[in-house]
Parts: sequence; structure tokens; C-alpha cells
Amino acid sequence: MFKNYFKIAFRNLSRNRAFSFINIFGLAVGLATCLLILLYIFDESRYDQHHKNVDRLFRIASTSGKGDTWAAESAPMAWALKNDLPEVEQVTRLMTFPDVAKMLLKYKHHSESKQFFETNGYYVDSTFFQLFTYDFIYGNAATALDEPNSVVISEQLAGKFFGRENPVNKAIQIVTPM
Repeated sequence: MFKNYFKIAFRNLSRNRAFSFINIFGLAVGLATCLLILLYIFDESRYDQHHKNVDRLFRIASTSGKGDTWAAESAPMAWALKNDLPEVEQVTRLMTFPDVAKMLLKYKHHSESKQFFETNGYYVDSTFFQLFTYDFIYGNAATALDEPNSVVISEQLAGKFFGRENPVNKAIQIVTPM
């Protein structure tokens, strides 16, 4: 019985080639578009889900009079929110290095000297790791940014500079172009 259905379908497709092509092509494009939209939605809904209490993390965004939205506020806004709204338990600020696409990182120890250009450096408050969960190989997330001029580096960057050696309490010089 199914063999007969396939025969009839194949005959109809071969008799009306242009119409069949348009229908099959449209169906394929529609399915591909739906799958891509579905994958995008799944990816966006799983974004940053590795953080503890992710359902309680929020980001402040501003909207201009023209309807433009961006995630930027003046620096005092964070502490004003924490002081004025009892619902806000903790705040942190994150800022990129202004107008710096690449920065030079230098490490000198006795006669050894290493330097690399890196991107994606950020200034953050000492409360950053109270809100965001990252695994530390060396050091402690609770005290990582307590001291002035302290820095947290990725495992990859630590490997470039220090190899398998413990990078805690080592000095790195950050040179930004002026």
C-alpha cells in the first residue's frame, strides 16, 4: 500500500517539476529558518547559566529619547541603587578600558622578561566575584580584588606568563597606548 503511495507521489512530482521544485525548496527554506531561529533562542536562553543564582542577576540598561538601548550607566548609579532600594543585595560595575583595543602586558622577573598584546581587559569592582561565579585555579575569589591594583587573569594568560607556576602575588605591568 505504501509502495503505491510513493509511486503516485513520484509521478506527480515528475509531471509538475517546476511546481514541485518551488514547494520542496520553500519547505526546505522554511524548515531551515525555523531550526536556526530555534537554535538562536536556545543559545540565548542558556547564556551565562553557569553562574550561581543566575535568576537573581540583573543588568541595568538605558534607553535614549530616540529609542536606542545600551548597557551603560554613570558609575554612582550602582551604589545609589544599593543604598536606596532594599531589594538590591549587591552591585558591581564593569567597564572596558576606554578607547583601547589592545594593551601590552609585561612581566619581568630577574633576567626573564615576557610581554604580550591582549584584548578584553575590564575594570571591575571588588564585589564582582560575589555576584559572578568563576572557578579559580590559584587564589581565592572572595579576596581576589580586595587590594588596589590587583588583577585576575585567565588560565590561558597565566600559562603564557608563568607556565605551571603559581601566578599569585606576581606583578604584571599593563601598558595602554595613549
